[in-house]
Amino acid sequence: MAINTDFSPGQVLTAAQMDNLPFGLATASTATAVTAIVANTPLSVLTATFTVVPNRRYFITGRLCFQPLSAGSGVNALYLSASGLTTTTIFYETTSVGQFLCGTAQGSAYFTAADFGVTTGSGTSKTVTLFFRMVAGGQLNTDPDGTVGANSFPQQLIITDVGSA
Repeated sequence: MAINTDFSPGQVLTAAQMDNLPFGLATASTATAVTAIVANTPLSVLTATFTVVPNRRYFITGRLCFQPLSAGSGVNALYLSASGLTTTTIFYETTSVGQFLCGTAQGSAYFTAADFGVTTGSGTSKTVTLFFRMVAGGQLNTDPDGTVGANSFPQQLIITDVGSA
């Protein structure tokens, strides 16, 4: 999308120009569950359903806090999956998080409607799932420092329409 730099006050904003503007928040999902993580097993953390509109671009962000319950977490990965969408890693680290310490995973990526397999029509409902996997067993944690309070760091999955593809 090219930025309109020659628009003057008093001109009429066209429908074609409006179609290029971002629509904003498509959907968001939040949870505060303290959930057990089985070592080397993908954990489905959150899902969010939204309408994918042809020729649009989406920015998807996931975040969570985790706590290894055994020595070192090794490799940690946060990734997205949806019908029609190639499973996509949005966060990957190999730095070990010490036992009982909290780590955070946050990642984002851009996707087009075509990435979801939506190229025609008025829109198709898709459900995106945020997964987390780590080498060590542990748990999702919503109070990483133990002082701010329960649910001060919720798991989040945010999908934003950022404009035309």
